[in-house]
Amino acid sequence: MDNLLQVGDRFVSPKLDNMLYGEIAYVPDTGEPYMDFSKLHTEDYDCRTTAIWTETKEGGWSRHREVPLSTKAKDPNLLGATWVVIKTSFGGGGCAHGPHDVFPDGHHVVAQRVGGSETVNFYQSGCFVGMLEPKDISLRCGCE
Repeated sequence: MDNLLQVGDRFVSPKLDNMLYGEIAYVPDTGEPYMDFSKLHTEDYDCRTTAIWTETKEGGWSRHREVPLSTKAKDPNLLGATWVVIKTSFGGGGCAHGPHDVFPDGHHVVAQRVGGSETVNFYQSGCFVGMLEPKDISLRCGCE
């Protein structure tokens, strides 16, 4: 497939702005859930919030509570950001429920925000959620 990103390529994608969301993480000492926006993921559908159930044990009792978390990355530095490809691979395919239910491998991209530490990963080919096809990407020169 032509126009697939390679290591060192710099790019922007308006579609990526609407696909970024964080990863659920937990505070080591307290176990309190929070959204870690340094490890970004991509989805084609809008996942605005999620709810995490936490359990606190007090003696012989357990207390459950729901913690709503906003998953959408709202950092204005991410909107319209320039990304640089730091790794590519070809894989991720597999089989589902039958011998004819095969998902092909795809071109997997890991990129880091220029001037930042955030990373994002997505596929450019294959059959995956959170794909950024070559038509959704504009290459940038390395002079920024």
